[in-house]
Amino acid sequence: MALLITFGVSIIIQNGLLQGFGADTRTLPGGALETATIRVAPGLYVGALPLLTLLAAVALVLLLDFFLYRSRLGARIRAASDDIAAANLIGLSTPRIFALAMTVAGGTAAIAACFMGLQMNFDPTSGPSRLLIAFEAVVLGGLGSL
Repeated sequence: MALLITFGVSIIIQNGLLQGFGADTRTLPGGALETATIRVAPGLYVGALPLLTLLAAVALVLLLDFFLYRSRLGARIRAASDDIAAANLIGLSTPRIFALAMTVAGGTAAIAACFMGLQMNFDPTSGPSRLLIAFEAVVLGGLGSL
């Protein structure tokens, strides 16, 4: 049921964005970073923006791993996601913990969206195709995996 609601809300948001911003394709300006290259070896150049994206993704994964598996707050998030009733019994404020987890997830998504907006065009109708790719990643990765 939640999946159907998500697709329905996606359609509503898409139509609202079409009304507000029009159907024009846009991109985030990257300045000189868009065309900059880094010499890796003689005759081998790598784009600075894709390399920066890769480094940021690796750093973000390492930070999230540290946060979720090596901090007290991460342990609380994992405890609340495993068993809400048990988390409430030991005195954890599960609504606050879930709000924090959503904040972390939203921040992660915002960072990814910034890098994606620098490298790809986007418009109000590009959401459902990317939502489908994200859904496939969730199904392949497992619905309950962190």
